[in-house]
Amino acid sequence: MISKHFNTMNKTKKRDTTMQTKVYGVLILFVLSLSGIYGQSMAKPAPGYKSTVGGALSAGFFTNKDAVFWGLGMDYSRLISEKWVVSLGFGYDQEISKEKEMTEVIVNTLSPSLAFGYILNPKFVLGLGVGKGLLDDDNSSGTMKYNKNGGWTAGLLGVFTIYQKKQHGFDITAGIEQALGNSDLDFTLELGYGYSF
Repeated sequence: MISKHFNTMNKTKKRDTTMQTKVYGVLILFVLSLSGIYGQSMAKPAPGYKSTVGGALSAGFFTNKDAVFWGLGMDYSRLISEKWVVSLGFGYDQEISKEKEMTEVIVNTLSPSLAFGYILNPKFVLGLGVGKGLLDDDNSSGTMKYNKNGGWTAGLLGVFTIYQKKQHGFDITAGIEQALGNSDLDFTLELGYGYSF
């Protein structure tokens, strides 16, 4: 009888912890979605591994102008302690904006990024990142050139692991990103895959 009571208590604790993780994940993703970092994921390595290499597909919009974007990114993440992860990424994005005469302007950008994240629980990482639009075609010739006068951004991102099986994992990343040097603010969502080793 006593062991049956303890087994019931353990099952209830597991359900409460799982439900708490889901509620925190949904709430934090909702808060992040109110206001985005594109081309940056930060999947933590699977249990028993120190590193992850992965890729992500992202999409988002700007809050201060009539523009949307999509992107592809690759990243490498590494545990630097039990609760901290660092991520290096490189992404391509395409911004599509409408100008006054309803003409469409498309700008392509290649950006490296760096992020640090804190592992809140086995499913959720909250992080801060910076990125630099290194090359873009936002110039008179329309060719990819080094962007020396700007392109720096900083952002807050949340990564929620939706599936983890051995070394393979899928995650959703939501973020808000602020340009440094102008008023551009964007929101992004990403679907990423990571392979841990």
